[in-house]
Amino acid sequence: MAKANVEAPAPDATVLGKGEAPVRLSELWKEGPLVALFLRHFG
Repeated sequence: MAKANVEAPAPDATVLGKGEAPVRLSELWKEGPLVALFLRHFG
């Protein structure tokens, strides 16, 4: 397994924001630090 480079910038991605409108993470990063949380639904 390859090691992650913790100092490398995260890749840009498009996620669903308020009202399910697509938002690029790079647009949110311009406003300040960003925390992304990914949850997996089981069941």
